[in-house]
Amino acid sequence: MTAELFAEHCEGVSPEQIQLFKSFYHASASAYLDFLKRFSDESVDTLMLVGHNPGLEDFVERLSGQWDAMPTAAIAHFELNSDKWPAAGSSLDATLKHFWRPKELDIR
Repeated sequence: MTAELFAEHCEGVSPEQIQLFKSFYHASASAYLDFLKRFSDESVDTLMLVGHNPGLEDFVERLSGQWDAMPTAAIAHFELNSDKWPAAGSSLDATLKHFWRPKELDIR
């Protein structure tokens, strides 16, 4: 439901583009990292992962190197420090560009 609500507010995103992975429900940070390290669809230049804590919070900490509480509906925006998806088994090099909490967003 969260991904569908966000898709409604994102220009150019249709509900058909949403893929559900039951393994993400209460997944660990490692599960999110492993998914991204295996992701290789070169036609995708923007990817949104929607998940739950504590795994998502830990995932953001691993990528950014800093801990920040992620309340429900928080958004962490990362940019890969490469022009293509990392090769399988390589490290994921990304920079935290923005971090929004629900109270900072104007979503009704």
